[in-house]
Amino acid sequence: NIPIALTIAGITGALVYGRGFHRRFARFDDIGFVLLAVILGGVQIILNQGNDFEWFQSSFLSGVLIIVIVDIPASYDQIFWPMLLLGFWMGCFFTPLTVISLHGLSGWQVMRAAEEATILRITAGAFGITLQGVILYRRTPFHQLDLADFFGGRRFASLDLFQQFSRKLENSGLSLSDARREVPFRSS
Repeated sequence: NIPIALTIAGITGALVYGRGFHRRFARFDDIGFVLLAVILGGVQIILNQGNDFEWFQSSFLSGVLIIVIVDIPASYDQIFWPMLLLGFWMGCFFTPLTVISLHGLSGWQVMRAAEEATILRITAGAFGITLQGVILYRRTPFHQLDLADFFGGRRFASLDLFQQFSRKLENSGLSLSDARREVPFRSS
């Protein structure tokens, strides 16, 4: 990927070489950056551990939710710099594509093409996220059956291996109640 990135950077540099710009220096908003990190980290903790801790039945996740909700009412000054940082990295990814797509256009065509490129980028991102969700959803039964094969749950159709499977889950570190929650059904 490095040669491709360097090639794109070279092409982009060649296209914008000689254009003037005015550099502005502004201070970094430490408080806003820390608040954004706390909010995103809290949301990530809630999403990752929600199933394990019964979502908001646990005091830990309820406390994280309270911290996230208290930090969310932030002013423009507090969220500007973290969003600028995000925009910088997004720009590093999409700028070469946009420059290539706008090359050779002038005047009003540049504005129209930039708008269209943005709409296509957002639409493609939405399709990509949805497609990833569908693929994960459809692959879940395959992985469940693969785990059942690994733990010996499908070797003999007439044999009830629930106890053996529960022991294997307990040996892997789960308690008896967690093991029964992971396997909520029992074949008869």
